[in-house]
Amino acid sequence: MSKTGRNQPCPCGSGKKYKTCCLRKDEDAQRQVERAALPPAGRPSRDPREDDGLELLDSRSNRVIDLIDEGRLDEAEAASHELLSLYPDLMDGHLRLAMVCEARQQPELAAGHYRRAAACLEEDSELRADFLRQANKLAPAV
Repeated sequence: MSKTGRNQPCPCGSGKKYKTCCLRKDEDAQRQVERAALPPAGRPSRDPREDDGLELLDSRSNRVIDLIDEGRLDEAEAASHELLSLYPDLMDGHLRLAMVCEARQQPELAAGHYRRAAACLEEDSELRADFLRQANKLAPAV
């Protein structure tokens, strides 16, 4: 699957151009993943010969989107759960599960996963606010 261009229709299906719809959210998510991959202050970085976990995470996460696009929702759900088990502190597993639930027309479950994805992000993150808005749109908080 090729990368979406800025002026192409957004893959979320909104009908807007990608640059005015999901580009900023995707860039924020990428920055969050990159920050999570940085070693904590005072600790040495990993040996550069080790497998790059960020590339593997991106590959696994993008694979879930491909499976959803292909209508292979059971496989997408299993791959999302694998993301959660491999990267429990990152938002990707919950975000992908939310997407699977939306594809299955399960708004309450999707909202719960969007809220869990938001909980993985910093308080003042714009992406976090986007996830919470989406969750409240699908199933308003009680």
